[in-house]
Amino acid sequence: GPDGRPVPSQRLSTGQLAFLASDVPPLGAKRFALSAGQPVATGTAKAQGNTLSNGALVLTVDEKTGAIASLKTRGIKPELVDTSGGLGLNAYRYVAGRDPKDPQPNGPVKINVKEPGPLVASLVVESEAPGCRRLLRELRVVDGLDHVDLLNMVDKEKIRTQESVHFGFAFNVPEGVMRMNTPLAVVRPEEDQLPGACKNYFTVGRWVDISNKAYGGTW
Repeated sequence: GPDGRPVPSQRLSTGQLAFLASDVPPLGAKRFALSAGQPVATGTAKAQGNTLSNGALVLTVDEKTGAIASLKTRGIKPELVDTSGGLGLNAYRYVAGRDPKDPQPNGPVKINVKEPGPLVASLVVESEAPGCRRLLRELRVVDGLDHVDLLNMVDKEKIRTQESVHFGFAFNVPEGVMRMNTPLAVVRPEEDQLPGACKNYFTVGRWVDISNKAYGGTW
């Protein structure tokens, strides 16, 4: 680390070395030196079966769909996933043609541990999916950090007719207000749009947030 003390690190399954650079100030920097030796394998991140945890949150993957079926985080008591519609978080849906009435889900999934922890833990969810040769969804957490990284790798087929690919997020945030980071403004769909404005798609920049007065989520 910057003060000469070792920082938590982990050799990943790819051969890469991961380490945690914490408390780097805005518009600032910290200098880290690499040296030969064993990683300082500390942390609480863990991947096991279909569950990920890291001391700040715990998530469970649906073994049939590959979507996140449960997400609980430190400081928020309610379950953050709305399971009533069977969607979950990061759920795959494919629409052939223009009619969205019959979206197709992915096929059966295989869930494997890619990184076991203790600094970085991840699960890989692999499946066949309509419109794709293969669908890979990697879910990754880092010790103590209060967010989940989602890496969706879609190996698309060459389809020349109308189609669309969607990833759905059913959050359990009652009376939540959605806000989107767009160029030059934060926008609430419907509320901040003029009559007749385009609602076919939104040009989101870095984030979308849905929150009520007590809690919420940003992705």
